Amino acid sequence: MAGKKGAKWRSLKPWAPSPEAEGARQNYLLFARRQERRLWSKAKRSETGCLDWQGRLDKDGYGKFMISLPRLIKNKQEQCAMRAHRLAYELTHGPIPSGLLVLHSCDNPRCVEPSHLTAGTQLQNRRDAVARGRVPAGEKHSQAKLTEEQAREVIRLRQEGADVKEIAAAFGIATVTVYQVGRNIWRHIA
Repeated sequence: MAGKKGAKWRSLKPWAPSPEAEGARQNYLLFARRQERRLWSKAKRSETGCLDWQGRLDKDGYGKFMISLPRLIKNKQEQCAMRAHRLAYELTHGPIPSGLLVLHSCDNPRCVEPSHLTAGTQLQNRRDAVARGRVPAGEKHSQAKLTEEQAREVIRLRQEGADVKEIAAAFGIATVTVYQVGRNIWRHIA
């Protein structure tokens, strides 16, 4: 989509580990540094200690920051959208290591406070979400077949040595679900 004066709008994707991409990344960081003051001017300190992004948000609620990059060909500017917290991380901590995400310790997607941002894997992000109760579990999970009381009963019957097929028939669930209750699913009550 064309913006003002023919500039192209696109989102930055994670960088591939190629020499061309690394050169583009260095070019991008150089120009991002020039716009650093503009980045911080769009953040406001909240009562929780976060620096909340006051500019545009993307569909997931993260701050969206536009950077103008000069193109080496045709002497034109190119507009790139970047999540504000990722830029804040790179400007204060350095490049995001390949394959890692920028995680929020504050659970606030609008936050760009550098001390609240760390690099981590998708697995770390998921475990963090589960530990903080941001992932539905038990009866709150959309795929739940049992209530918490029923799950406790399944666990009790299994400990007493009841037949798995009989337990499954009694609760209207698959035998594999009986095996998983207390192990892979409903672990929080086991």
